[in-house]
Amino acid sequence: MNGFARSVQTSDKYKWFVLLLTTFTQMSIAFVGQGVGAIAPFLQSHFHLNHAQVGFAVSANNFGIGLTALFFGKLVDRFGEKKMMVLGGVMTGLSIFVASLSTGYWMLLFLLVETGLWSGSATPAGSKAIFNYFPASSRGTAMGIRQMGISAGAFLAALVLPVVTKAVTWNAAFDLAGTVAILANILYLLMYRQKQTIRSVNTVRGTETGKSKKSSLLHNTAIWYTSLAGTTFIGAQFAIISYSQLFLHSQAGMSYHYTFYFLAAAQLAGMIGRVLWGTVSDAFFSSKRKPILFFIGVMLAGLSLSMLTISVKTPIWMLILMFVLLGLAAMGWNGLWVTLVSELVDSSQSSSAVGTAVSILQLGVLIFPVIFGYIVDSTGSYSISWVFIACCVTAGLILLARVKESSGESSV
Repeated sequence: MNGFARSVQTSDKYKWFVLLLTTFTQMSIAFVGQGVGAIAPFLQSHFHLNHAQVGFAVSANNFGIGLTALFFGKLVDRFGEKKMMVLGGVMTGLSIFVASLSTGYWMLLFLLVETGLWSGSATPAGSKAIFNYFPASSRGTAMGIRQMGISAGAFLAALVLPVVTKAVTWNAAFDLAGTVAILANILYLLMYRQKQTIRSVNTVRGTETGKSKKSSLLHNTAIWYTSLAGTTFIGAQFAIISYSQLFLHSQAGMSYHYTFYFLAAAQLAGMIGRVLWGTVSDAFFSSKRKPILFFIGVMLAGLSLSMLTISVKTPIWMLILMFVLLGLAAMGWNGLWVTLVSELVDSSQSSSAVGTAVSILQLGVLIFPVIFGYIVDSTGSYSISWVFIACCVTAGLILLARVKESSGESSV
């Protein structure tokens, strides 16, 4: 009995190390993917890009993720999260090394998509680790902390990579990001202990059952509504990542020497938000995710419209407040969304469900920033673009309202 109790206690302590490790690994992947947005003004200048082309460049990595996230989700459910996390993470680092050698825009675009193909492993693998180690009563908080790694990586990218680009070149910034990703995933390989979980009866049955489960997942309307709602949220998020610096330069007359601080502030707020929203869900809403996501969406739509008021006369303190709140909403929802998706299905399908949803999610990353940039190029103004974002997020809220949330009390 004492040995059993000691084992449980050790496992309970180890889950917090798992959380720290998966958060750090997620941060390293985000440092690569969201680093493109951090140095967007420099890429625009170097490759002579218009706003729509900037949108394509920033979205390219996530387009690659969308192509493989579903595939990696199934591989995680079959082979385990450790192998898939390390494979995808190391290859992400190597791929961004190759992308740093790009000599033209189309070559850069292709190699960023290729980088994203490998990054598609991170969310299904990391989510599976949290799902296995944490019960539903604390899973929202844990998933929020893990997803905080994305905002932390984006925050560090916004803070560090523009400085590296100005001091050396954008190529060196990519090389630094690749090095971080490779080292983080080697650490994950050495330190992560995959938990042995009891498979459900359905998991070990034959091919016919497997086809039935696949079919049930694809016909799960809650997954589709949640995923499509998420596309509007992430579309707004990446529009902000892609254009906030260009927007502040154009509308507020701010130098690029200072604009990246506002993007970094938004990313930092998003990092806090991912933990905050998950904690609020667990502590005050009985682990319900939908009400908090709905509130975030309303907040995001309203803040998008508030961008119409920004001009050269807007006080700095007001700009800081607006971008902090914008980051809290636009970049803080992801962890809660992933938790909701994983809890809409049986635990044996959680990675496949997350992979499916993440694949659908990337449509927002690919389409919204490009449309945002095209509107700016066509009208010479950001006003209609911000209204477009607000309307799309509102449409996402209508879809989210149709989701019937489960109790979330599935066992680990």
